[in-house]
Amino acid sequence: MKRSIISLAFTGLLFVFCVLLCSCAHNTESSGSMASFKVVKVNRFLRMETLQGEGFEVIGKKRRQGTLGLSDALEYKDRGEEIVVVWRYDGPPAKNAPVVLNFDYQYPVDKTVYRISEQYDTIVPGRYTFKFRNTGDDYFERGEIENWRVSIFYNDIQVGYKRSKFFGKN
Repeated sequence: MKRSIISLAFTGLLFVFCVLLCSCAHNTESSGSMASFKVVKVNRFLRMETLQGEGFEVIGKKRRQGTLGLSDALEYKDRGEEIVVVWRYDGPPAKNAPVVLNFDYQYPVDKTVYRISEQYDTIVPGRYTFKFRNTGDDYFERGEIENWRVSIFYNDIQVGYKRSKFFGKN
């Protein structure tokens, strides 16, 4: 009797182990074929002045030579801000299934939501960069972009998203 209980327990444990092993193998295969999208970061840079002289390597030196440094203002049409969106794709190369990045934004004086879209017809795993410039008349008349939202769509399904803290709360 004691031997049959031990053998039954051992058989049950063996069965549970086999089920777990099969389920782990199944999850590994399905996750390997899945594509992953992520909006890594959104940065804003002011663009008002330019470097004159040799460039950034001279600015970093302890002793500057001459009058190198920040001084020349950019032309009116180039002054403003630049927003850089960095996003990442992990998965197999994708063709004929366009990836669309939508950048929605609002100005402080005008609560209308504006949209810029960029379409990627073929993508491979790696990092991608999207740049948007708010310069010239738009920058000086409407101001800096107050709120923004980035959304990534793959086959018309939203797969990535990031927004500023107050976007859509006005």
